[in-house]
Amino acid sequence: MKRFCYISALLLLMLPVGLRAQHHSNNAEAMDMADQFVTNYDSLLNSYVINKYAASTRRHRANINTDYAFDQVSDSVIARRLHSLHTVIPMTFNAEVRSYIRMYLNRMRGRLDVMLTLSEFYYPIFEEALARYDVPEELKHLTIVESAMNPNATSRVGAAGLWQFMYTTGKNYGLEVNSIIDERRDT
Repeated sequence: MKRFCYISALLLLMLPVGLRAQHHSNNAEAMDMADQFVTNYDSLLNSYVINKYAASTRRHRANINTDYAFDQVSDSVIARRLHSLHTVIPMTFNAEVRSYIRMYLNRMRGRLDVMLTLSEFYYPIFEEALARYDVPEELKHLTIVESAMNPNATSRVGAAGLWQFMYTTGKNYGLEVNSIIDERRDT
């Protein structure tokens, strides 16, 4: 892992040097190559982290029966834990909330591991933007419900991105959406 980090840092440091060495007439092409490199690098790094984390978590949790463990927790304990969260939005507990918690712990357990890993990357970005507009920080969790933290998610009705904006909603918020660019997929 240490070697991977050193190589990654070295590649990122060398990128601007290589771009500066190119002739000015190729500047636009060089910038396109740089953007493509960064996109591919981010994608590879993201895949590496997710796969490494998910594999270690699967090995660690292989023998845990979460159905049984979750069913042993009383409703009052879960309600108390939700109530103790410091949030602007009230966290209520009922049978439907319990069923969703159970669903994420069991049926979506593998995807939940990935979402928790991605949240370490995305949440600081979301928190900064939400704080800038004085919006409750809890809204960052909508990306889990809406898209399972998949920026490429598209619903069957055309909502896209982490936040699942429809075309008209994206346009209303000033996002560029056309055949080439779809800013609904940007974080």
